[in-house]
Amino acid sequence: MARQLDPISLSAFKVTSPQLPDIYFTKCSGIEGTRSVLTYSDGFSQNKQKRVGALEYSNVTLSKPFDPATDASILNLLEGYCEGQDSKLLTVTITPVKICNNVERRGNVSFTLLGCRPVRIKVAETDSDSQDGVSMLEVELTVTSVKR
Repeated sequence: MARQLDPISLSAFKVTSPQLPDIYFTKCSGIEGTRSVLTYSDGFSQNKQKRVGALEYSNVTLSKPFDPATDASILNLLEGYCEGQDSKLLTVTITPVKICNNVERRGNVSFTLLGCRPVRIKVAETDSDSQDGVSMLEVELTVTSVKR
């Protein structure tokens, strides 16, 4: 019996890339940006001042169930990026969706990760003791900026 999901309470995202057409990742580690803070004394007061620096994004990890029949093209493309054989940067779009009978976009917000480069690829991890037995393909990407 299929598990019934409440589409309003479900947080689901479609993760796609124009450089990886027709490939949808099922997991995303999330987008995290941090600004550095510089503390200094201005020399005129007894109070320390603070300045906020540029926004820096943490790496994002995308994953999907590995399919050896269809994912060889993904591995070839990503290995080429990691080896510096292609100077293009990846663009990744994360779109909120609701899952009912089919997948429908939720709201008007999506997140586009720009200037991404693969820094880690993981594939063929197996666990014969696992009940689901699904081997995942993981890709960790750097993120230069995020556009909404």
